[in-house]
Amino acid sequence: MLDATTGQNALAQAKEFNEVTDITGIVLTKMDGTAKGGIAVAIQSELGIPVKYIGVGETIDDLQKFDSEEFVNALVLQRGRKTMMTLEKFEEASELVKKVTNPTKLIYSEYLSAQTGAKVYLKPENMQRTGAYKVRGAYYKISTLTDEERSRGLITASAGNHAQGVAFAAREFGCKATIVMPTVTPLIKVNRTKSFGADVVLHGDVYDDAYAYACKLAEENGYTFVHPFNDLDVATGQGSIAMEIVQELPTVDYILVPIGGGGLITGVSTLAKMLNPKIKVIGVEPAGAASMTAALKAGEVVELDSANTIADGTAVKGSRRSESAVCSGKCR
Repeated sequence: MLDATTGQNALAQAKEFNEVTDITGIVLTKMDGTAKGGIAVAIQSELGIPVKYIGVGETIDDLQKFDSEEFVNALVLQRGRKTMMTLEKFEEASELVKKVTNPTKLIYSEYLSAQTGAKVYLKPENMQRTGAYKVRGAYYKISTLTDEERSRGLITASAGNHAQGVAFAAREFGCKATIVMPTVTPLIKVNRTKSFGADVVLHGDVYDDAYAYACKLAEENGYTFVHPFNDLDVATGQGSIAMEIVQELPTVDYILVPIGGGGLITGVSTLAKMLNPKIKVIGVEPAGAASMTAALKAGEVVELDSANTIADGTAVKGSRRSESAVCSGKCR
């Protein structure tokens, strides 16, 4: 029996116990949030043992079996219905995004392979027409919207890559798009976003400032918000990357994924595990903007005081609840 409120410590304790004795199951107490549920997912995923739980204020008579798939799929509610990441939707997204993406075949890196003693391949998503993978999630998300939602106009906040993705995808669907970007966004990203026909508003020093202002504009003008990462449809579109990796390299052992808000690693890790549960997904984020690391350590979403990194696309102060929960169970 372990205390779920201790976050990653509960997972570490479970591993320690499993090393010295044969554990047939674990009971987590004080379960009351998505991040704590993520710990249960992590224990089941890494140790392969069943988990039962007791909620806050409950007794042993209230003991319930923990269903990891049901938990992950119930994290996000959109437009009054559950939105789930399913293999069917990943397959749909993978076919759909081919309309707007360039093929990015894996590139074998002799240098990184020599440095690591492994066979290292790179997925050159910087070769997309919008300069990054973000167009995948944006295009798939917009494809799921109703005509009425598109007609209201779209809005998002972005440090640059999602901005270009939404602007390009909106143009393909014939939608108006407004993009709020931090004032420190590189000028080349601002100009490229404008080149796709979007209206650009510069506000705040980091993504979180731009996001708050974008939400304000959406409420005032009735725009449809296309979130850069806290949206399972967007994450499903980003997950098409994992489909391509596994199709091209079926023997892949590890996939390293950068983390900003967490949408990319949510989609990639979920689909990778669906296709091959043995694949290990490792998240990588800047030391000066390690919001996911802080969230997993605390067992709940954490808002950093600042996000300092030259990688503007990952300068996010805090991941969101669904991404933190999914990553705690499927990533390292």
